[in-house]
Amino acid sequence: MHSRKRRTTEPSPEELQNEKLRLQKIQNLHSQIFEAKENEDLSESALELTSKAISLSPDIYSFFNYRRKILQHVLSQSPSSQLASILKDELTFLGRVIKENPKSYSAWYHRMWVLEKCKGEEAILNKELELCQYMLRQDQRNFHCWNYRTWLVKLTQLQSPNEELAFTQSMILRDFSNYSAWHYRTKVVRQLYPETLPLDFVKKELDMLKNAYFTCPSDQSIWNYHRWLLLQQEPIKITSISPREYNSAPDYFLVGFSHNVSRVGEESIGVSQGWEPLSGNWEPLETAPFSYIWKFTPSCEPQGPVELRLNPLNSTLCDINGQVRLASLKYKYIETEGTKKLEVHEEEEVELLEMELNNLEELLSIEDTPKDRIQPLLRKAQILETVHFMKPGATKLQGIVECYKELLRISPSDAFYEECLRTFQTLKTQVPPQKEVLSRKMKAKLLGII
Repeated sequence: MHSRKRRTTEPSPEELQNEKLRLQKIQNLHSQIFEAKENEDLSESALELTSKAISLSPDIYSFFNYRRKILQHVLSQSPSSQLASILKDELTFLGRVIKENPKSYSAWYHRMWVLEKCKGEEAILNKELELCQYMLRQDQRNFHCWNYRTWLVKLTQLQSPNEELAFTQSMILRDFSNYSAWHYRTKVVRQLYPETLPLDFVKKELDMLKNAYFTCPSDQSIWNYHRWLLLQQEPIKITSISPREYNSAPDYFLVGFSHNVSRVGEESIGVSQGWEPLSGNWEPLETAPFSYIWKFTPSCEPQGPVELRLNPLNSTLCDINGQVRLASLKYKYIETEGTKKLEVHEEEEVELLEMELNNLEELLSIEDTPKDRIQPLLRKAQILETVHFMKPGATKLQGIVECYKELLRISPSDAFYEECLRTFQTLKTQVPPQKEVLSRKMKAKLLGII
């Protein structure tokens, strides 16, 4: 178990005998509980019996189930003036259990059940946030307590999203490595801004993140939030179309997306030939309902160069996290001497991403320890990839390739880095790789090459 010292000496005969007697007492207590439960004993003595059993074995959910049944009976038989006192006593008992066993699923679930009975008892509810703060001071990464806090705030409405955001920031500033606090922050941010994150807010978050990753460059929890934050700004894009060029009209087109998407159709992607719309059928290529690659089969043979354009007002096509914002890029076949070749027109705003690339370059210029370079290099490669597909003509492939080459020098056996390197080298050279690309997301970038 975590933080528990390993014993280096054999227990004495006396210690073994004491442990045997202790286990015997626990077994006898368990037998009494199951017998009382079988007899449907709902008395005060049965409640006391469960108190003893739970104090010794807080992970056995059957004891909590039985205790809830007894409490239901006690509450139903008691005058309304006594209900608050009974519930307060139960919370006091649970407080002792949780403080000694802070990662007991059963104990936290039972506390939720008791709190549900306390609706309207503001004095009781107000103290629950104090318990959360106490428990997180003891172990700031206790995900049981973080989950409980999420549930509690939703139940009681005692804290506003802005207050919860300030709370997460205070926890993060105490320890940048607090993964639970970063994760909880994503939930609070989504409550504050359910659709689009304001640019000013994102910039402030990036300032905080810069302070964090310059302090702890190898900490993955910081970079996870960094990636999540920038993904909220990144629209869904097309990363490749097959065929990339053609002389005679193909029977169908394969379209690769940057995200794992569903509900692709005429409402979200306009397909046309010249000024005329081109109707047809969309279907996922490999998986359903979400897929990185979709197949478009025209209802009639195209008579001219085909053009595809994502609808920025889309409300149907979405990725696996519910995002619906699409890039405004135009994917157009240009005809030259009978050959129709795909080109990408227009571009997305990438100023924020380029600013972050400058920060990463600054960090990498001062970090020479291999383990401290891994996360910044990976994020640099990922942001360069996003810029490459959002700003046609600003080729970033060489920079991406160099990042993955260095990552492989640091971690030579990493299959993920190897496949990413193979993918972007293929995009750069337009030569099919010798080894098969397995990732569907990577395949979606290589349509028409592999």
